Amino acid sequence: MYPFAGNTPLSHHHLASNYRPISITSVFARVFEKILKSATVKYVGAKAILPDEEFGFRADRSSETLMLSTLEDWTKALDRRSNLDIVYFAKTFDKAPFNELIFKLNKIGLHPRIKNG
Repeated sequence: MYPFAGNTPLSHHHLASNYRPISITSVFARVFEKILKSATVKYVGAKAILPDEEFGFRADRSSETLMLSTLEDWTKALDRRSNLDIVYFAKTFDKAPFNELIFKLNKIGLHPRIKNG
């Protein structure tokens, strides 16, 4: 059921940069993954676990939407002549603190069975 990931060369076998991981999964695993994702999204939505400010990995909330929302907030603050702090977003959606994520999933009742190795 778990994906098998191997390194497969793209074209020139002698260049290490041409190797990339490829996951091969069964049809059952892909269907199970979609069912599990759907159930998890419904559970999280029903329990209102994520705040409205959470944009990562949510339907209809992209990094572009986040940036537009942030720009609107900054513009309103400038119009009010408020103090304004700027935060630099660098690959925000690519960096996840996995230990913290596992802790929070356990806290809300989702107990992932994950093994590092």
